[in-house]
Amino acid sequence: MIKHFIYILITCLVLTSQANAQKTLWASKVIEFSSERKTPIHLAQLAGESYKASQILGEPDIYPGSQGSSRAWTPQKTDKVDYIKVGFAEAIQIQQIAIAESINPTAIWKVYAYDESGKEHFINEFTPRSIPLKGRILNIFTDLTPYKVTAVKVEINGKTVPGYNGIDAIAISDSQTPIRIDMKIADGIYKSVQAQKLSDSINSPYKDLKPLLTPDGKTMFFSRVGDPENIGGANDLEDIWFSEKNSDGEWLKAKNIGTSLNNKGPNFICSVTPKGDGYVLLLGNRYLKNKMTQGLSIATQTKEGLSGIEPVIIENEENFSPFANYYLGINQQIIIMSVQRRISIGGRDLYVSFKQENGHWSTPKNLGSTINTIDEESSPFLAADGKTLYFSSKGHLGFGGSDVYVSRRLDDTWTNWSTPENLGPYINSADDEIFFHLAYDSKYAYYTRGNGEDADIYKLELPAYELPDPTVEINVKVINKNTQELIPEAKLVVYNKSMDIAEWRPSTDNSGIFDFIIPKGYAYEIFAKASQFLSVDTHQIDLTRVYESDTLEYVLHMTPIEVGERVPLDNIYFDFDKATLRDESIPQLNKVIRFMEENPKVTIQLDGHTCSIGSKSYNQKLSEDRAKSVMNYLLKEGIKKKRVSSLGYGEANPIASNQSETGRVKNRRVEFVITNK
Repeated sequence: MIKHFIYILITCLVLTSQANAQKTLWASKVIEFSSERKTPIHLAQLAGESYKASQILGEPDIYPGSQGSSRAWTPQKTDKVDYIKVGFAEAIQIQQIAIAESINPTAIWKVYAYDESGKEHFINEFTPRSIPLKGRILNIFTDLTPYKVTAVKVEINGKTVPGYNGIDAIAISDSQTPIRIDMKIADGIYKSVQAQKLSDSINSPYKDLKPLLTPDGKTMFFSRVGDPENIGGANDLEDIWFSEKNSDGEWLKAKNIGTSLNNKGPNFICSVTPKGDGYVLLLGNRYLKNKMTQGLSIATQTKEGLSGIEPVIIENEENFSPFANYYLGINQQIIIMSVQRRISIGGRDLYVSFKQENGHWSTPKNLGSTINTIDEESSPFLAADGKTLYFSSKGHLGFGGSDVYVSRRLDDTWTNWSTPENLGPYINSADDEIFFHLAYDSKYAYYTRGNGEDADIYKLELPAYELPDPTVEINVKVINKNTQELIPEAKLVVYNKSMDIAEWRPSTDNSGIFDFIIPKGYAYEIFAKASQFLSVDTHQIDLTRVYESDTLEYVLHMTPIEVGERVPLDNIYFDFDKATLRDESIPQLNKVIRFMEENPKVTIQLDGHTCSIGSKSYNQKLSEDRAKSVMNYLLKEGIKKKRVSSLGYGEANPIASNQSETGRVKNRRVEFVITNK
């Protein structure tokens, strides 16, 4: 047996980062184990896949010194000698083994390392005994091993330390710099802010889950498990309840919402999204005649009442977990979901699905490994800015159970996110914090805290942490230029010029009126689309400037497609005295391409015009060249030659006086005429 010089460092709370030269590997696979504690079925919704050997993989889930949680390998019995053997992604010579204990620490008895041939090497033996610690990281140091380590086995002696014992993570390192844990906490958290448990008007002796406020903040929906007043009685898995505020701003005694949304199956609201004077309810499960099936439903609440409940169709929909969470974005074009699919990184992962032209939803796209872990991510809430995501996770470093985290979307791929930040110990606890929701008045957040046996609803003042970006409400009417009537079939395109991100179309109730929210700090362009209509104008919205109002109103005109209809191409720019298109012209020309792609029978003639400066012959040639330049761009981008022609008119057809520079600018233009529809 090779003898190593060994010394030990116990770390309870450490914050500094690792030295750059240190190589640290956390366990990447479980090789074998003696037993694992089973999760009671009645705790599964809050506890998830807890206590399993797989919980030991990766970095610690629980901050050292936090109250122990189920996110650790825990043996089945409390009075036995148990063991677990883990492997690492790479074989290295080591000077250190670190063991993160998060449940009843100090039961560790023996530690072994294994080389590339599988030979066992004794590292150290301890005397298990009870000490008053919630958790710790045990750093075991040794001389540099002459062999490369591929695996580590840890034995614990439960006979000497009463109660369950749990190991959160195991690491090896080639350095004697102590392996330490650094948790990223969201900025702006104040110790003076504490989560408040709501009164018994809302909370009950049963599980109260999923708090959601209506846009006016006057009604709270939530779900309740096990209440005898549920439609299916005390054995009903879940019913929707609600409470309303009185004139003093206090919540009235909650009531079961009744058979309009509740039946004997599991009933819950996933999200409440503003729409006009009402709101959209995204409902868990599909409502079928006399039964419920897995999936989603949607309904709209207006002054007239609740519309019919319709199924939400998601392409390639699947979920291998008995639980799921969903959230409909404020633009009603995306759904964030927590489900377990074949491609999930761990248990339930977070995915995004996009609304399609046919009203169905795209195949869910995994948000990626920055957000998702080998454990469970749940309860997504996407703020009104469309990029600030709050969610609960058992897999990121936390204080116990499921903690609430915040991350920000960095681009339009939906897979590039900032590192999730824990909302800190004044919000998170050793219990599960789930179903985090920001009220639309931006004054409070609401969420559920529970431990599996019980769950209650809490509220929190928003100044406790970083808020999402401020937003502006946009109201748009799409009008037929000829009749001045609304165009019910119109769709709206919003383009973020600052970030050059993909377009999205806020939904409408087929009225031609659009109400939606976009974040401040960016420049946007909006225009309308409709079958057999041309978009006459666009609006530039520069939200990098300060607006006194939080609501902006616009009117967009469209004209019916008719042969002979003449459409000016605004924002087409050429170098001075040349026919070379400038880059600023491309977005406008791309709109022409989209129009022709959406109307494949339409043919057009591009007409070039100039002002009167210069000779007539020169201006004639310049107008022809500029019209051809635009035509050539369309041809290059795939428009067939038989669908487009060009003509130059020189200075012959002014639309303004050539006596002023303003008039001359208007006369230097390219427009197109519809020659066939």
